[in-house]
Amino acid sequence: MSKSGTFHPARTSACHRFLGHIGNGLIRSASSSGLEQKQKFPRLRTDRRGAISAVTTLILPILVGVMALGFDISYRAVVRAELQRVADVSALAGAGKFASSLNSSSAITTAANVIELNGFPVGARGGNGTTTLTDTYGNYSATVTYTSPGKIAVTAQRVVSLLFSNMFLPASVQTVAASATAQLSARASGNQSCALALNGFSNSITTTDNLTISGGKNTNIQMSGCNLRSDASTQFNGAPMVGVPNIVASGTISGSYTQNCLPGQSPCDQQSTSMPQVPDPFASAYGSLLNVRGTTTAQPSGTSFGPAPAGMVYSSLSFGSNTYNLSPGIYYVAGSISFSGNGTVNGTGVTFIMTGGLSAAGNSTLNLSAPTSGPTAGLLFGAQSDESGVSFSGDSNQNLAGAIYMPNGSITITGNTSAASDCLISVAQSVTFAGSSSFGAAGCASLGVPTTYDLPSIARLIQ
Repeated sequence: MSKSGTFHPARTSACHRFLGHIGNGLIRSASSSGLEQKQKFPRLRTDRRGAISAVTTLILPILVGVMALGFDISYRAVVRAELQRVADVSALAGAGKFASSLNSSSAITTAANVIELNGFPVGARGGNGTTTLTDTYGNYSATVTYTSPGKIAVTAQRVVSLLFSNMFLPASVQTVAASATAQLSARASGNQSCALALNGFSNSITTTDNLTISGGKNTNIQMSGCNLRSDASTQFNGAPMVGVPNIVASGTISGSYTQNCLPGQSPCDQQSTSMPQVPDPFASAYGSLLNVRGTTTAQPSGTSFGPAPAGMVYSSLSFGSNTYNLSPGIYYVAGSISFSGNGTVNGTGVTFIMTGGLSAAGNSTLNLSAPTSGPTAGLLFGAQSDESGVSFSGDSNQNLAGAIYMPNGSITITGNTSAASDCLISVAQSVTFAGSSSFGAAGCASLGVPTTYDLPSIARLIQ
C-alpha cells in the first residue's frame, strides 16, 4: 500500500516471501540446535546404563557367594555319597561275617577292615572290640557297632575343608557323615536248626527203625519251622518218615525216607548238601558254664527240692516212679542223671549241667523248661565231657522247652519217645533218631536260646 492509500499486491507478496524465508530459517536453526543439544546431553530418565552398573555392583558379591556355596554343597554331596558307599559295603561285610562265624568281634573287625579297603587310611583302633570298634586317622573316623545277632551298624565320617564359601562363612571346615545298618535276613523256611550235629565229616546224623517187642516202629521226625542240620553227612536208614522244612548237610545226604510234612508246609524236606560248616552256636553263650566244680552232696530224700547249696554239686540225680517238683535254678551234677519208671518230674526255670550222661527210659514223664533270664537262659541240659550223652528211650513222654547242648557228646532218641514243645533245640557232636520225636523253634527267642543258623544267611541293609 502506498502513502496515498493505494494497495500494491506485488509488494505484499514479496514481503511475505521474505518473512517466510526468515521464519523457515529460524525454524531450521531451532530444530538443528535442539537436535544437537539432544545428541550432546542425553536424557537421564531414558538412559539405564548407570542404573545397571549400580545394581551389578550391589549384587555381584551375592552372586559370587551363592556360586561358592553351590560349589561347596556339591563337593560335600560327593564326599557324603562316597562315605555312604563305604558304610553300606562295610556293614554288609560285617553282617555276612557274623553269619559264618557267629562271633561279634570277628564281625565288627571285618567291617572295619572293609572300611580301610575302601578309601579310609589305616587308623588307630579303639572300642571294646566285642560290641564296638572305632577306627580313626586324621580327618577320617569310623564307628562299628554290634547291636544284636546279625545286626551291624557303621558310621563313617570325614572332616572336609570349605573350598570357597569359607570366604563368606565363619567355619572353614565341616564334618560330613553317613551311616548304614545291615541285618541278617531269615529265610522263609527259617534259619534255625532244631537238630545240629557238629561232628567233622563223618556220619553225624543217622536215622533207623527201632525194633521192639511190640513190633517195628518207624522213625518219625517232625520239626516245625526249623531244620535238620549236620556239619558232616546225614544218612537215612529204614525209610523213616521225615517232616522238616530243610535237610542241610556240609557233606552228603544218603538213604531214603518218606515225606511226612504237615499240611501246607513249604518247603518240605528240601535238601541242601555241601554247605559250609556251622560253628558251634552255643559255645560263646554256654561253653564256659559247663564246668562242674564243688564238693559233692547226695540228692535230697524228698520229692521237692532245689539246686545244691552254694559251693556244692550233686553227685548224681535219679528220679523214679514218684512225682518230683523242682525249684528254679542250676542243678550241677558231678555224675549222671536218670529218669525211669513211671515217675513225673516237673520244673520251670531249671538247668541241668552234668559231667556224666542223661537217660530217660520207661514211662517217665518230663515237664521241664529252661530259665528265661540269667547266665543259662534257654539252656535245659548241658555237658562238656566227651563221655556224656543224652538218651531218650522207651515210651517216655517229654514236654521239654530249651536247648540240649552236648558239644562233645551225643544225643539219641529211640523208642516211642515224644519230645513236644514250642522250643526244643539239640546241638551235639552226633545225633541219632530211632523213634518218634518232634522239635520246634517258635518259642526259643522268648527263652533266650541263641539262634543256630543252618543255611547261608542273607545280609541286607535295613537303614
